[in-house]
Amino acid sequence: MGNRNSAQSGDRDPLMDSKEKEMEDLPLFEELNLVVIGIHCAGKNEVANAILQKKALRVWGTFCNFHIKNSGETCNRKIKVFRAPGWSGDLHTEVDKQKQTKKQIVYSVQSHFEEGPHAVLLALDVDSTITDTTIKTLENLLTQELWDHTVVMFTHGEKLKDITINDQIKVNQLQKFIERCGKRYYILKKKSTWRKQSSELVETIEYFIASKDASVQFCLSDREGAETNDLNQKKSLIKRLKNKINKAQRIYKYTVLKQDPG
Repeated sequence: MGNRNSAQSGDRDPLMDSKEKEMEDLPLFEELNLVVIGIHCAGKNEVANAILQKKALRVWGTFCNFHIKNSGETCNRKIKVFRAPGWSGDLHTEVDKQKQTKKQIVYSVQSHFEEGPHAVLLALDVDSTITDTTIKTLENLLTQELWDHTVVMFTHGEKLKDITINDQIKVNQLQKFIERCGKRYYILKKKSTWRKQSSELVETIEYFIASKDASVQFCLSDREGAETNDLNQKKSLIKRLKNKINKAQRIYKYTVLKQDPG
């Protein structure tokens, strides 16, 4: 028993550490462009801060009528996050007082990135829902293709306690909506876990982007060369995935040979 504990604590193979570090340092995307949307107090700032691994967005901007942007390097990726302003209650197509909010939502998605964002992150408190009116309004603003690029970010996940997220989704009658979003969702817990969750969160978003049945980036307008650019991005993504698989296989073989040299 003593030898086993000693091996776990002090006999780490430097080469193995190097190989594991190499795996961790190989992101699927060198750059990620993300837009966060959601109702007031849904946790949009927390989503952005968890991704950027810092207090990039603060409470004072919660009710700001304009988008807020920040960027940083997280887990060896350059990440840009744009937080669109929130809305109160339902987001209506015809409500004049929401005109600026709706304009800023479209602006955040359409105008900041040459080829569009890689994903739209919808912040949603884990014990709340999204109404049909809001869904319809967002579709009118951003087309139904929005849901092909949406990741639902369930915030305040600590509220779940002993309830599973699947049960909570049923309680909130979100099954069909989650289906429309390709079952792409993530549970974000309280602020104290930002740094712990950041790596897993970013990698999960990467996986969702890579696996979605749509273009790599969400481009609202038909820009010249968009299809060629998307094809090139997918080729690059496939190459990076192959590299990850090859490195994982090498690490596995190395581990097996070390354990059983005979």
